[in-house]
Amino acid sequence: MPHNDSFLNPSRILIGADTFFPDINGAARFTQDHAVRLARRGHEVHVIAPASCMRSTSGVEIYGGQRIIVHRLRSLRWPFHEWLRVTPPWEVRRQVRTILGEVRPTVVHLQSFIDIDIGRGLAYEADRLCVPIVATNHVMPDNVVEFSGLPARLHPRLTRFGWNLANTVYSRADIVTSPTPTAARYLETQARLRHVLPVSCGIDLDRFIPKTIRPITNRILFVGRLDPEKNLSTLLTAFSLIPQGHRAHLDVVGSGVERARLEDLARRLGLAGRVTFHGYMSDTRLVEIHHQATVFVMLRDRR
Repeated sequence: MPHNDSFLNPSRILIGADTFFPDINGAARFTQDHAVRLARRGHEVHVIAPASCMRSTSGVEIYGGQRIIVHRLRSLRWPFHEWLRVTPPWEVRRQVRTILGEVRPTVVHLQSFIDIDIGRGLAYEADRLCVPIVATNHVMPDNVVEFSGLPARLHPRLTRFGWNLANTVYSRADIVTSPTPTAARYLETQARLRHVLPVSCGIDLDRFIPKTIRPITNRILFVGRLDPEKNLSTLLTAFSLIPQGHRAHLDVVGSGVERARLEDLARRLGLAGRVTFHGYMSDTRLVEIHHQATVFVMLRDRR
């Protein structure tokens, strides 16, 4: 990317996302927090995201006390997923072309590359207009093919198609980032990219303040989507092996397609009273439950 002194001054930043508030997932939350932090620094922030209906709108929305201009493109809910929505692909490039012409952003920040969403159309149009592009990857095709509605025998081919698409979209970006070094290296390998930068999503230390004393109880905390790729059945099985004398309790925060199955598994493992499925939790309560936890746990599927 060529050096541009305008990045040091208040800029006009256009973020393209395939999921945004009111969706509850990591990518939507990252995009919202990212937009708020940029606005607090004096930038004019625009977000393009799917609408929750078949009507496109543009207007100011308030997040974290900041004015974010959100352009919502009409969309349909993907029938095989709880919250994923898709914009008609034959409309996306025309719509983002219009928004780019009106907003005239200093830089575009992509949050996805999926063929039927906003990321691809925005990448093509921003590249055509020579607008600098930053891309942050939140999607692994390996994790979304099961929501395609196609037979399992076609999943490997669809996964390869997804990674080829990632190469097509992200090769147009000046900078590509991913939240962890492992994810960055995996993206480089699968999408045949070079120099993907690991950039953490970060923690708001004004809200999540380190504890000075250890909690009295042994509470294990998981926060995230209750979807198959999170491998929460493994967590429940492992937790069931902890002797009851340790007085451990597992708090599961979040929702997803697996919740009913996981609750049934917890009952069959004899974990009644030792596991709490909280569902959605407000920001204030989320900070509190982190402070109450002894251990925060995430699971990784070693493929």
